[in-house]
Amino acid sequence: MFIRLRSAPARLGRLALLGAALAAAPARAQLAPAPADTTAKNQARPDAGNGSRLFVGPTARNLRRGEGTVQNIAVFALTADYGLSDNFSVGVLGTFAPGFGEYNLVGITPNFSVPVGQRLHVGVGAFGLYVAGTAVGLTYANATLGTADHQLTAGVGFGFSGSGGFGSTPLLMLGGATRLGRRLFLVDETYLLHTSSGRRITALAGVVGGRAVWPRLSASLGLAYLAYDYREQSSSSTISNRNGAVGPYADVTFRFGRAK
Repeated sequence: MFIRLRSAPARLGRLALLGAALAAAPARAQLAPAPADTTAKNQARPDAGNGSRLFVGPTARNLRRGEGTVQNIAVFALTADYGLSDNFSVGVLGTFAPGFGEYNLVGITPNFSVPVGQRLHVGVGAFGLYVAGTAVGLTYANATLGTADHQLTAGVGFGFSGSGGFGSTPLLMLGGATRLGRRLFLVDETYLLHTSSGRRITALAGVVGGRAVWPRLSASLGLAYLAYDYREQSSSSTISNRNGAVGPYADVTFRFGRAK
């Protein structure tokens, strides 16, 4: 009887310790490190901005408010753009190539765009240029499907001049960019021009290459190309010329400010 009295409290003590251990188990589980988040690598990738530009041509994903870029293209061209709001940005550009003289150009590049869906943006803008004492330029409308990391842009533009007004021949653009890894993008930008009245011109031009990105800096390297077919028919003769060229392309872009 004496042994049973001593063993009962011992059993109760062991049961109490077991209960305490079970009660503490969830708390310990909550304090344990959570499994690694599979998106952590994506969150750690350098921000490449809002995907507002391919190589030279703009997308319909505008600069965000307070975000700006300064871009040097092929050493002799410089652009600067700034987002006044999430939908409107304005930029300036200029070239300073030796030997071009009065044919170096300066210009202004306003751009307005709006989102019309979770992944679709549409925009309008212009390149207003002054060269050799003449005002010329291009107005355009474009649409971009996708995100800053993976996107496809299509656009159409019409040239104009201060003396001749707006042209009737559209310039078509198709381009895109896709992120291949933490720092590397694959980028393409292609333009097509075709006229069929009088002087018939068919031209294909563009740039294809890659871009490396860091938090504030990006650098692009690619291949620029041009192929054209020119034909002029008169009552007595036909003039034709078909040619093409390829060459290196490079740019460096510094991004300043921040999205607000």
